[in-house]
Amino acid sequence: MFSRLLRALFHTCFYVAIFLGLVWLLLGIPPQEAVVRSRDNLRRLFGRADNFAQDFTKTAGDMKDVADYHLQEANDRLHGIDPYTKLAKKLDEKMKPE
Repeated sequence: MFSRLLRALFHTCFYVAIFLGLVWLLLGIPPQEAVVRSRDNLRRLFGRADNFAQDFTKTAGDMKDVADYHLQEANDRLHGIDPYTKLAKKLDEKMKPE
């Protein structure tokens, strides 16, 4: 098991070295700069993925709240409650003269 892990690590290092060498020869980007650029690109990629996950979670939570609102509204209508009664009460409270 340990030998497989060591072998995989060696192969990965070998491929990274080949990649950095080709980038240096073909594009003229020194290895240090290529590593820095790659690291920055990976950080940006993971940042975007994290933002997407946060937006997805927030949207799912908002959808739950909207669904709860519509279910409550449907329940009120089934029981004969005017859906605008609550709104009218809120407006009446705001418009009360002091």
